[in-house]
Amino acid sequence: MKKEILQRISKPRKTCIACQKPLQGIGAHPVAISGINGADLSDADPEEIFREDFCDECWGEAQKDKQVLAKWMGKQEQPKPSKLHTRRERAAVLTKWFDALQATERTLKRDQYLYVIAHLLMKYQVLKWEKSSSFAEASPTEQPKVSFKTQDDDIITVDAVPLDPEINQAIIDQMERFFAGKETIQNDFESTDDDTNEAPNKPSPN
Repeated sequence: MKKEILQRISKPRKTCIACQKPLQGIGAHPVAISGINGADLSDADPEEIFREDFCDECWGEAQKDKQVLAKWMGKQEQPKPSKLHTRRERAAVLTKWFDALQATERTLKRDQYLYVIAHLLMKYQVLKWEKSSSFAEASPTEQPKVSFKTQDDDIITVDAVPLDPEINQAIIDQMERFFAGKETIQNDFESTDDDTNEAPNKPSPN
């Protein structure tokens, strides 16, 4: 078999060619090698040979009328979360996470995360403390507020929620596991390679 053909058929698709279902992390799945105009693996032009990855559901129908030169069961591991080493990468992801949480429904847990992330963004020099209000200044139905200034001089505020040391440490520990590539944070927000290659965004003002 030509080296070019081997290289062409060795590269898996990340999704089923028929239904686009993700194939990474689902276990073994069918792989079929087909040729154009009766091409043979031994001496065909590489452009006449192509690989198709299927999920089990689609393969049952596809193989009825498909002439294949070879087939096997492929397996693709779920990609591991990337480690975030630099301050710039961490600041970029924390900023996007902060903005994503601001757009979600208010809950105590959400407000606790916003409070911790805002203070971490001060550490990364994305936010600067502006002022804090006290319980005496807040209305009976509101939490005191902490205001921060962004790099664009916009003002954002978060609730100064009660946060005992155990909750605070649990949030920070989760973030450290995420930064180390050991955990994916589930809050309808995922970082991408593009996210970590860009300069940190500024948190959106309320």
